[in-house]
Amino acid sequence: MLLKTLTLRNYRKYKNVYVEIPDGVIGIIGLNGVGKTTLIESIGWVLFGHHAARTTKELIKREGAAHNEPCSVALEFELDGDAYKVAREMVGKNLVPKASLVINGKQITTNADKVTGVIEDRIGMDYQSFFTSVFARQKELNALSIMKAAERKKLVLRMLGIERIEKSIQAIREDKRGKEKRIEGIKTATVDEDGVKKIEVLKSKNEELEKLKEKLIPSIKELETAKGTKDKETTVAKEELETATKKYEQYMELSNTMGARRSDLENTKKRKEEKEKELKDLITKKKRLDGLADKETHYFQFRAKKEELDALREKYQRKHELLKREEKTTQEIARREGELKGLNEEISGFEGIDAAFEAQMQHKDAMEVLREKYQQKVELTRQKDKTMQEIRARESRTKRLIDDRTEFAGLEERLETMKQRLEELRKQKESLHSSIGALKSSALDIKKDVNERIAKRKNIVDLGPEGECPMCERQLGSHYEGLLTKLNEEIEAKKRNYYSSYNEYKSKKEELVSKTREEESLNKADTELDTQITKKRALDVKIEHEEKELNVWHAELKGILTALKPFEEVKFDEKLYKEVIAKLNELEKKVSAKKELEVKITHERRELARWSKELEQIKADLTPVMAVEFDNKAYKSVITTLQDLEVVYREIIGLRAEIERAKEVKDNLQLLSKLEIEITADITALKRQMDDLAFDKMAFVALKAGYDRKMEELNELKLKLMERKNEFENVCRDIEHVLADIAEQKRLLADKAKEETEIMYLSLLERMMNDFKVYMVGMIRPMLSDYASDMLRRLTDGKYSKLELDENYDVFIYDEGTSYEINRFSGGEEDLANLCLRLAISAVVSERSAIQTNFIILDEIFGSQDALRKRNIITALNELSKKFRQIFLITHIEEVKDYMEYVLRVTEDEEGVSWVEV
Repeated sequence: MLLKTLTLRNYRKYKNVYVEIPDGVIGIIGLNGVGKTTLIESIGWVLFGHHAARTTKELIKREGAAHNEPCSVALEFELDGDAYKVAREMVGKNLVPKASLVINGKQITTNADKVTGVIEDRIGMDYQSFFTSVFARQKELNALSIMKAAERKKLVLRMLGIERIEKSIQAIREDKRGKEKRIEGIKTATVDEDGVKKIEVLKSKNEELEKLKEKLIPSIKELETAKGTKDKETTVAKEELETATKKYEQYMELSNTMGARRSDLENTKKRKEEKEKELKDLITKKKRLDGLADKETHYFQFRAKKEELDALREKYQRKHELLKREEKTTQEIARREGELKGLNEEISGFEGIDAAFEAQMQHKDAMEVLREKYQQKVELTRQKDKTMQEIRARESRTKRLIDDRTEFAGLEERLETMKQRLEELRKQKESLHSSIGALKSSALDIKKDVNERIAKRKNIVDLGPEGECPMCERQLGSHYEGLLTKLNEEIEAKKRNYYSSYNEYKSKKEELVSKTREEESLNKADTELDTQITKKRALDVKIEHEEKELNVWHAELKGILTALKPFEEVKFDEKLYKEVIAKLNELEKKVSAKKELEVKITHERRELARWSKELEQIKADLTPVMAVEFDNKAYKSVITTLQDLEVVYREIIGLRAEIERAKEVKDNLQLLSKLEIEITADITALKRQMDDLAFDKMAFVALKAGYDRKMEELNELKLKLMERKNEFENVCRDIEHVLADIAEQKRLLADKAKEETEIMYLSLLERMMNDFKVYMVGMIRPMLSDYASDMLRRLTDGKYSKLELDENYDVFIYDEGTSYEINRFSGGEEDLANLCLRLAISAVVSERSAIQTNFIILDEIFGSQDALRKRNIITALNELSKKFRQIFLITHIEEVKDYMEYVLRVTEDEEGVSWVEV
């Protein structure tokens, strides 16, 4: 897997960044907190989704980005010869996740979860395994160093994914515990409190129910026979009752019909009497109508006379109305003429007011122009004062920053001196390491010679004087004592040489420890100096910024002074301006009063003309009706007479309407007489039919009571039969329930046997997984040792050829063929060994995956390494380019950039937005 390009938009501190990623050693350099590691984290987020982030999704989107701006990351990379482009983003106020995956220009999917699934499938690793293989942090190296052996073993196995086997074993144990609990539950469900199996109790109960079932069958058959006999008796009684009921229904139908016809006869007679009375009243009203014939003629005569008087009365009222309007209009015209005269006299007092108002307006406009210039002068003066105040404040701040900077004078010289001393110490330590190695080798040789001579002496002592010499095969004889004396002298001389070498070795070792401590102290001071230089550079940036701002404020002051120059002679009298405004307001009121008078005069003239025209119209309307007179007394007499005659006229109309109904009443009377005869004949016929039917009501009642009694006896038998059948059905249902419980007990017992079998298999699987875990742990430790040894040999130029992890995961380094614990070595060498172990873990995880990652990321790995060691590490990493085509080094140390092929510099602007410069 080879990374090509990375694009970030609104991701954490990055607003819009595009990076092309080359091959080789690539440095990602910047101050702490600017977002160096965020670049690497974005790769995990775009590949594996949100669970690869270290915070909630709300904290992933850049603070300050608008809701409509998406948060997105796009990555292009090569994998097994295919070109991949994966993009992931969060959009909208709710940060809805979206993603897309393109392989060789072909869209694969746009579903966020499916993108993650395809990536994990193609890479062959999940997020945790992927970053374990490619990402090494300083805190992991420190952890490897300070941990106890058991903790270190646990961390290494977790990084290698071995803990997953342990999780699988735990899951198997959980399954076993669950099945064991299930078996205990089944035991509780299949055995009662007395320890008896429930299935045996159920079988006994089933036998009892079967016996009760057989006992109920004869009783049910006996009741069914009795019910059949009673059914037949009831059927005969029912047929007899149905025959009697039909005769009863016919009798009741005839009786009801006769009652209805008798009621019809009574109603017909009553209506006939009413019609006879009505005809008699109509004859009387005919005689009254004939006596009122003359009154109708008088009524029409007086109504015509009233209509003539109404027309004359209307004209007379019109005349009086016009006379009243003429008088009122004449009075209104006189009033308006007086009003108009008064207004003309009043407006003459406002002569020349318009010219005075116009002159005052011009004076006011001129003063307002002057007032505006004066306000501009005041505003520019205020800006000038504020700008001068800001300039004084910034000059004071700049001076204070320059004074603070004097504290850091001579830092570069001190740092250079310290680096020279560190280089001297490194050379002295290398010389001491060589001397110690030589002394150690010499001491070992001497010790070996001493042991050989002691063994030879022991051999000679064992042979005795009579023994044969091991060298010449002759009897020792007199040479025995001399040979022993010589060997003793040689042994003593060798021991003196050994103790001398050992003391010198111890002295060199103490000197090496002293040099190492001095080196560590100087490294610490070097770090402090680096911090102070960083502070000095920050002060330089601030001073430069303040000087730029000061120049801007000086330029702004110059512009203000230039703008203020034309207004220097401008003066303004506010009191005079207020007097002009007051006088203008007074004149404006007078002008308004004059305009109101002019409007009133125009209105009065218009109204006077309207009233004069109306008076002429009234006089024209009076001319035709002026001679009209009206006798009101004669009019009232006609009205009174007409009202009396109108009462008589209404009576005549009513009598005529009623007399017209006489013929209809006579016809109705004839029809009623005919109907009375027909109803009487019907009643006679119905009486004859009832006599012919010969219905006996008492016999019918007795027959019905006998039928009801038989039905009660039948229902009682049915009830008893139903009770027996219900009892039989309950027994059958209980048998079904017992059989179902027996089946459930059998099922539970079968489940128990199945669970016991599965527990046996799970126990076997647990043993196999434990054996597999032991095998994997045993295989990985030598593999890690081999990888780490190869890298340590490269990074130390062959000085240390082997790094070994023992069974307890304690770290040993071989120095000149002898293994030593890691705490024997300097802090820098210890960090280097931990780095090699961490790179070995990445290599093992990578080799166990389906693909070759081809890149690795090292985050702040230099730790306590001196400048030369840092350069050696980078040089050695360059040699690892055959294994890793891209090696990313994340660091805040500026000096290492000179040793790298490519540098990505991460900076942060004043708004907190991070940028990447190549």
